Amino acid sequence: MSLKAKGNMLSCGAILACLAISASASEIDAASPPKEMTYAERADHEIQLFHWNKALQIYRDELTKNEKNADAWRGIGRILRWEGHLEESRQAYEKAAALEPDDPDAALGIVNTYRLNHDFKQAAAGYADAQQRWPKDGDVQQAADEFAAESSPRVFAQYERDLAFRTETFGAGTPLLSNNDIQVVHVNDESLGVYVRKDDDAIFTHFFGLNNFLEFRYRRSNYTYSAPATDFSDIDWFNEYRLRYTFPITPEQVGTVTYTYRPTTLLTTQQTYNSTKLELELHSQWTPRFATLVGAGELRDLNDNPTTVNDLRTTSLVKAGVEYMVTQRLQTTATYITNPDLDNSIHSKTLFLLSYQWRDDLSSLFRYRYDDYKDGVNQRIASLALRYTPTPHIWAEVGILTASRAGRSGVYPEGTLIYKF
Repeated sequence: MSLKAKGNMLSCGAILACLAISASASEIDAASPPKEMTYAERADHEIQLFHWNKALQIYRDELTKNEKNADAWRGIGRILRWEGHLEESRQAYEKAAALEPDDPDAALGIVNTYRLNHDFKQAAAGYADAQQRWPKDGDVQQAADEFAAESSPRVFAQYERDLAFRTETFGAGTPLLSNNDIQVVHVNDESLGVYVRKDDDAIFTHFFGLNNFLEFRYRRSNYTYSAPATDFSDIDWFNEYRLRYTFPITPEQVGTVTYTYRPTTLLTTQQTYNSTKLELELHSQWTPRFATLVGAGELRDLNDNPTTVNDLRTTSLVKAGVEYMVTQRLQTTATYITNPDLDNSIHSKTLFLLSYQWRDDLSSLFRYRYDDYKDGVNQRIASLALRYTPTPHIWAEVGILTASRAGRSGVYPEGTLIYKF
């Protein structure tokens, strides 16, 4: 018998054997009723499908049968925390803690609501108490370490480059008291072959709660030109004052109002004018996996080819965006913004982000940006980066960027490093 014939006989025999095994298994499965899922398994299944309300109902149905089920109370607390209902989440965790006082999960759930509400004083006391009660619990220690890093001073550095600009950023910040944060930043922003702008920023933020804060930013910017400046609109320096208030209309609907005031001095005449920008935004979380961003506003700045500082114009602003969780690990975001900058040089920006989380400490990101310049010389940028957070104290991102503009193209490195003490 030929090898080919033997091979065919073996293949047929293997197929018949598999069919026989499959038939036997089917008979066994038919004889045995399928195992019924527990309420916890059904709730976890709905969570994986982003059906949080269904999971909540499963837990609540279980509590109608046994109101002393601490696991169901913890499940409710967890989902309510994800949804931003921190007070209700804390109440659910407190009921679980009362039923099972020796379980650390409920205690951590309570403390986490204080952390998310930016009440660092209460959170610090809660984590310290949890570490004292459960000194050998790994989850307790990890949560305490993460909070310690979040509530400690930080330093950061960033490098970006494309065909139009090269930007180097350095800064430091620290939480202040229980619900404040201060940050200072220095930026070297070079418009290649045109000018170098040096920025010094100071930012103060006061947190009222989750998605509720007031931020004040001051920026001083000075320009140095590569060639003698001759254009009337060339800037010598400016001071910028920005006030931003973010507030939750509901936990799912968050509004932001931003006002920017920029007194500017021109280089060639030393005359001054005032630019202003008003922005209104609404971020809406419609489902656990789908959110939208809509915004509008008004920009007042020098007109194109001005001859006096009184030659100002008012331009409307529009912002629109969508966010979608494709899976538990894959997320995509798209944003469109008109007149994004106070210098009025860009008509619009289109941004796209695709991120995938490989594990808790490692993610990959693909970004695309299209800059629609008012002079018609537009720019396309695509980048691929890795984000790595090996410890609560280190946040790092490195990548490569490709840019094309006016028949030119280039590939550049980019990176960001944040260290929390």
